[in-house]
Amino acid sequence: MTTAASMATTDRATAARESQTTRHPIHVAVTVGVAAGIYAVSLAGVTALQANADQRVTADRAPAVAALTALQAHNDAIEQDLVRIMSAQAGAAADYGTLADGIGAHEASLAALAGEVRSIEGSAKGLRVPVVSVAPVARGLPSVTTKTVYVRPKPVANTCTKASGC
Repeated sequence: MTTAASMATTDRATAARESQTTRHPIHVAVTVGVAAGIYAVSLAGVTALQANADQRVTADRAPAVAALTALQAHNDAIEQDLVRIMSAQAGAAADYGTLADGIGAHEASLAALAGEVRSIEGSAKGLRVPVVSVAPVARGLPSVTTKTVYVRPKPVANTCTKASGC
C-alpha cells in the first residue's frame, strides 16, 4: 500500500522532471538566433556579390550576344535564299525537261519534213520546165513636174471699221 507521504513525494519528483524537460536554457536560443542572423547576413552579402558579378559578365558578353543574334538573322536569311534558289532550280529543271521533250518532237517533225522535201525534189527533177523570158521594161516614163507653194500667214490687223461695228 502506498501512503500519502510517498505519493506526495512521487508527485513532486514527477513535476520536477516535467519542468526540467520543458525548460530550455535561454542562451541556446540566443546563440541559435544570432548564428542564423549572421548566416543570413553573410548569405545576403554573397548573393549581392554574385548578382554584381553576373551583371558584369552579362555586360561583358553583350557584344558577343549581339553578334550572335546578327549572325543568326543572317543565317536565317541565307537559309531562305537557299530554299528560294532550290525551288527556282527545281522549276528550271522541270522547264528544261519540257523543252528537251519539245526539241525531240521538233527534230522528229524536221526529219519527216526532210523526207518530204527529198521526195518532192525527186519529183521536181523529173519535170521539164520551159524557159520563160520577160519583155524588157520601157524606160521612157512620162515626166512629172513639181511646184513648191509657200503659204504665209496673213498679218494681224487691229483696226476698227464701220462694218465691224466698233
